[in-house]
Amino acid sequence: MIDWIACQKRLRKELSADEFDSKIRPLQPLRVEGKLVLYAPNRYLQDEVRRKYLPLIAESLGLSGKSPSRAVEIRVGELPLSSASGPEAAEERFDARDSGGPRSSRGPRPSSKGPRLNPDYSFKSFAVGDCNQSAHDAASEFATSFSGQFRLLVLIGPVGHGKTHLLHAIGQEILRQRSETVVELCHGQILLQRVVAAVNKGSDAVQRLVQSYKSADVLLFDDIKFIGRSPKTQEEFLAIFNALAAKGGRIVVVSDRHPHQIPGLDDGLRSRLGGGASVQINPLDQATAVSILRGQAKARKISLRRSLAERVVVELARSNGHEWEARQLEGAVQSLARMAGGKGGRVTMKQVDEYLRPLLPSLHRRVAVEEVVRAAAGYYGVKPSDIRGKRRYQLVVHARHMAMYLCKELTSQPYAYVGQAFGGKHHTTVKTACDKMEALLLNRPDMRAEYCNLRRKLLGK
Repeated sequence: MIDWIACQKRLRKELSADEFDSKIRPLQPLRVEGKLVLYAPNRYLQDEVRRKYLPLIAESLGLSGKSPSRAVEIRVGELPLSSASGPEAAEERFDARDSGGPRSSRGPRPSSKGPRLNPDYSFKSFAVGDCNQSAHDAASEFATSFSGQFRLLVLIGPVGHGKTHLLHAIGQEILRQRSETVVELCHGQILLQRVVAAVNKGSDAVQRLVQSYKSADVLLFDDIKFIGRSPKTQEEFLAIFNALAAKGGRIVVVSDRHPHQIPGLDDGLRSRLGGGASVQINPLDQATAVSILRGQAKARKISLRRSLAERVVVELARSNGHEWEARQLEGAVQSLARMAGGKGGRVTMKQVDEYLRPLLPSLHRRVAVEEVVRAAAGYYGVKPSDIRGKRRYQLVVHARHMAMYLCKELTSQPYAYVGQAFGGKHHTTVKTACDKMEALLLNRPDMRAEYCNLRRKLLGK
């Protein structure tokens, strides 16, 4: 028996939240004579699913012994409202928003008292650090405050740093405390697709769509940038926004940038979003990254020593330009868990080395010392001779230390060689400069940004 709901649950664990929301969630399932037909909203997504996700979908459905293309068909278009092939076709329609199983295509759209919240995304499982403490506290307070007045919270931060985690945690905590609350979870891309489909069907369909969201007590809206270039979608979202505000509802909006920086966003909507509490999630620091890694391992009942977790975090940071993403860390735990044999396993140094091996070549691409010196001089606006010399101006010293650190990382030369290239400096001077820079990169986002820019310039990526 083909179980699309169970398949989605498995895919959610295998894919990142962004991948699942943008590639799997838009698919509308239909079962025809034992075969699963998935309707994609456009040809681009159809091609993408066929090319990248079809084997994984077939495997998640338990069809690994069959040809994926024969067991699952990807079509472009809207899910038929009724069986076009007659009762003998034995078609069964699933509600893409309902995790409770199949339902009749003729039935009314249910209220979302049970949105598809990821149970792994709770406040308890959220790793709190200096980089996200204020966002965590604001989200927690929002979820536990029931004043009866309209409230708006805007969570802003880079991709993969926990915004969606907090969004789902808010929804779960609200429902835990007040199960009768009607919570709607919606992704910007999904709303855009639904509005476009409704417009094609006529004004009645648009009104029904908007009304379904207006009935919510709480709206959780993920990735608002997708509606930035669709005036009609913004118009309907603003109508939903105003309706919830009028009745004292609550809205949480997630964005990778401040609403005023989203291209194409209507001024009225910008103003509305600007009237709420905006909280920034900063890039992860090393301590929080280690906490995420060990927390994910603990949740999977995998033993991961702190020293091994720190090694993974440091190497991932170097391969990414001293940046971490929560989803990348989750992926690292998944890989290590498989190597350790799953639940109850213990991660070893050998397994960590094996996991990191594919990353290491990118860490050791060689460049010449002189290339690094010229790049650093150009970036900081000083002369190459100043970096190699003895001038002690603060900017020159900083440029010199950054150049030494990059030389040690990218040229594979020993401290003594680098010291000779920098005006005959002693190897201990180079080592001290590199140690200072390492500490700055782990704790200062502005320094990580400088490092990333220079590293990309040198490596051409």
